[in-house]
Amino acid sequence: MRILIICALALLAIGRSWAAEGGYDIKVKVKLLPDTVAYLGYHYGDKKYVRDTARVDKKGMFTFEGPEALKGGLYFFYSKKAYFEFIVDQDQSFSLETDTLNFVGHQKVSGSEANALFLGFQQFMSKKQQEAQGFNEAFKKAEGDTLAQAQVREKLQQLDAEVKSYQARLMKEHPKSLTANLIGATLRPDVPTAPKNEKGEVIDADFPFRYYRQHYFDSLDFGDARLLRTPLYEERILEYLDKLTSPHPDSLAQSAIGIIDRSKANTEVFRYTLSTLASKYESSNIMGHDAIFVKIAEHYYLTGEADWLDSATQAKIQERVLALRPTLIGKKAYNIQGLDSAGQRVPLYTSAKDYTVVYFFDPDCGHCKKKTPELHGIYQKSLRQMGVEVYCVVTTTELSKWKKFIREHQLSWVNANDPTQRFRLYYDVQTTPTIFVIDKDKNIIAKKLDVEQIEDFISNHKKMMEQKQTN
Repeated sequence: MRILIICALALLAIGRSWAAEGGYDIKVKVKLLPDTVAYLGYHYGDKKYVRDTARVDKKGMFTFEGPEALKGGLYFFYSKKAYFEFIVDQDQSFSLETDTLNFVGHQKVSGSEANALFLGFQQFMSKKQQEAQGFNEAFKKAEGDTLAQAQVREKLQQLDAEVKSYQARLMKEHPKSLTANLIGATLRPDVPTAPKNEKGEVIDADFPFRYYRQHYFDSLDFGDARLLRTPLYEERILEYLDKLTSPHPDSLAQSAIGIIDRSKANTEVFRYTLSTLASKYESSNIMGHDAIFVKIAEHYYLTGEADWLDSATQAKIQERVLALRPTLIGKKAYNIQGLDSAGQRVPLYTSAKDYTVVYFFDPDCGHCKKKTPELHGIYQKSLRQMGVEVYCVVTTTELSKWKKFIREHQLSWVNANDPTQRFRLYYDVQTTPTIFVIDKDKNIIAKKLDVEQIEDFISNHKKMMEQKQTN
């Protein structure tokens, strides 16, 4: 989509001279390019957006211009036959010239020191990648020749050392440049040798992973908001969470909060990081991840640290947290004071079974009409024999339809309605059917399962508990 720039009439009257000072003026010429329309785009996290559109002029030039300065980051020129990236930083009046034979290798920069530096880096890396490809092919051809492969391996190591030396020098000489921080965002920790005892034996087998994890963010500049408009920042923080952190919600919450705290080095980075991670776990389909969202919300949104939120958004987040809190995994399930079809009290806690499936449904819900009989079939066939009770709660107050549904499907489990509808305060039932599983102590151990998953989950949970007892 194109981002529209709305300017006041007073600003328009100032004219092109103002645009050159406070806006952007980027000219791109691509020789041999047949396209007549091209786009200026930018990265934002893992997505790409179009910022502007230009038509080629008689001189073969595409001109992108606007009265508002662009935010710094990694941008790209795009058309049907062309794509290459460049940097937008403080100098926003510059030109790029290249051709379709080699967008990077044949490119020339005018008026932008930031892009001259970035282009030099790109060309260096392209050259080294070609050299590495040649060495890798030579290594394959030398299969069976140990000496030849050792020589190629040594050349690859030398090449790697050259690249690291170049990157380190660039970062030292241009520490505040976006190119330096792009390099830093790609670097991973070099892990030293694990400590050994006098016999030369490793005494800490976990040292490599622990060191790597502790130093993972050493080269990532959380204070540089320009990195948000690259694909690298989000990639790094998600890699840390998804690959370097235990999947247990408590561990993930601790890591997420640690990352968000680091991001406070820059207000824009903080806003982006908090929003990204809160959304990641609030919308996750993985059971238990809602607890991570709740901890993040409690830590930042409900304490007022996210001071950019308006009162309506703040209220919605608080409402969502209040809805999720009572049904987080491990919480004691609320004792629904249900009434059966004869009007007799049947509280949830009446069940003395090892497991209780709390099943919320609506007799008018099309999905419920299909899934409820399926669950009842599983209940009669296996769940009941496994020591499982089903506490089936109707979510509506139209009891005649509910009773008719019970009769038609001969539901033999515990059928309950809550005339006060208080269950809605303690169970996050936004859609039907919704399923929770509680143990004999009435603690929530699973939720939002599909009907087909219940039997396997309970079977696996029983095995896990038996193993804990034997250990």
